Amino acid sequence: MPGEKCNINQSPVRNALVRLHNQGGFFPEFIDHLLQPPGQLGIGHEFVDEPLRTYSTGMVMRLAFSVAINMDPDVLLVDEILAVGDAAFQEKCFQKVHEFRNSGRSLLCVSHAAGMVQQLCDKAIWLDHGEMVMSGSIAEVLEAYNGRGAIAV
Repeated sequence: MPGEKCNINQSPVRNALVRLHNQGGFFPEFIDHLLQPPGQLGIGHEFVDEPLRTYSTGMVMRLAFSVAINMDPDVLLVDEILAVGDAAFQEKCFQKVHEFRNSGRSLLCVSHAAGMVQQLCDKAIWLDHGEMVMSGSIAEVLEAYNGRGAIAV
């Protein structure tokens, strides 16, 4: 689960129940999200009782994204995870992220994928070794980033 280590020998549902118990709450609808078919951002019923160690990297990433987006956060941090999976899964991820942003919540996207940044974000910050090089509109920052060889000379 995002931000917390999972027990790879337990199923996703067992991991979720332990986490929710440790946080002092239980949300049955959260488990329902995990049980959605894989094409709906879940892992599907046929895999729900399998230990995490039997999951492919792609399935773990799907699960992590599904958990993160369905925890109803105020801020969502995403990285290259949206590049995982088939085109249909990626499209569903982008739809969920757009719904999230349209609800007035904040998205922090960390990526080198210009297309993903352009599709998901309004503003960009260019970091180099932890130092801010530039902040501004997506177009301005990407233009400077793409032309960085000329800037560095």
